[in-house]
Amino acid sequence: MKKGFSLIEVLLATGLMAVVLGTASVMFYTVFRSARKSSAIATAKTEGAFAIRSIDQMVRFAAKISACGTNSLTIERLNDDVVTYALSGTAISSSSGSLTSNNVSVTTCSGSTSIFTCDPAAAPFRVVKICFVINKSGGIDVTDYAGATGTNGVVFQTQVLIRNFGN
Repeated sequence: MKKGFSLIEVLLATGLMAVVLGTASVMFYTVFRSARKSSAIATAKTEGAFAIRSIDQMVRFAAKISACGTNSLTIERLNDDVVTYALSGTAISSSSGSLTSNNVSVTTCSGSTSIFTCDPAAAPFRVVKICFVINKSGGIDVTDYAGATGTNGVVFQTQVLIRNFGN
């Protein structure tokens, strides 16, 4: 009686091991990719929500809108301070600093050339429409995010009415 493995047994074991390791590596890759994408979506949603809430609150309690341009909005507060919001490159900034970090990139909404829209027929402006799209910087795709169909990122939009108009 000979001790050891035959060539067929060794080949079968090697083939089975290759299939198991291949399946495991695909599963690990999928898990890490999903975690990275979830993190990118969370970053985009967090930064976008902060920016839109900040702008919304300031516009809502402003005394008036001084200027509403393509990618900038200037408001006057009740204490006569002037605040300007603008799309600067790939970030949203205000007079006091940036509302989004370098971790995300901001673009206009699909079919639009500006993030701020005011009705020119309703001058002096009382209503501002805000719409922008945020993507994670670094090429991480967030377009598969549920609710982001037809876009290239996470969409943020709202319409704000000035409450203190004329005060």
